[in-house]
Formats: sequence, structure tokens, C-alpha cells
Amino acid sequence: MLLGGAQLLGMRLRPAPVAAALTLSAASHYAAERQGGHWRDERPRSVVRLAVGSRGWLQRDPQAGYLLDQAWHHGWDTAAALIAAV
Repeated sequence: MLLGGAQLLGMRLRPAPVAAALTLSAASHYAAERQGGHWRDERPRSVVRLAVGSRGWLQRDPQAGYLLDQAWHHGWDTAAALIAAV
């Protein structure tokens, strides 16, 4: 799928950067999913603490956990895409 899309767009992907990008994407998704859907817990886990520093922000905004999760995924996937395109 990845190589088919790259050929369609006229991109020449090399295996090493693609492998590095996929590894980065998998590792970042693993770290986020270790939250186990507990973005709104009373005691936020490591990724949440790193991003916001306190739990009060998460309790005031019901969408905060979801948006934080999506921002985390989009940011790391963008970095992985840049690595693959090198």
C-alpha cells in the first residue's frame, strides 16, 4: 500500500528511512495507547503530565483528553512522514 501510493505520486522511497519512520510511528502510538483511554483520570499518566503538567486542565474541558490524544498522534505521524520522505 505504502509503496503503491509512493509510486503513484512519483516518490522514490528508500527502505531505511521508511523503516525508521514506521518505527517512530509505532513507538509513539504505543506510548500514547499505554494511557489506556485514561486521559480523564484523576491522576493523569506520563504523556498527559508531560503535555499539560496538571490534571485541572483535563477536568475543566471534557474534550481535552481526546484533543490531546489526536494532537500527539498527528505530531508524531508528521515527523515520521518527514523522515520517510528524506
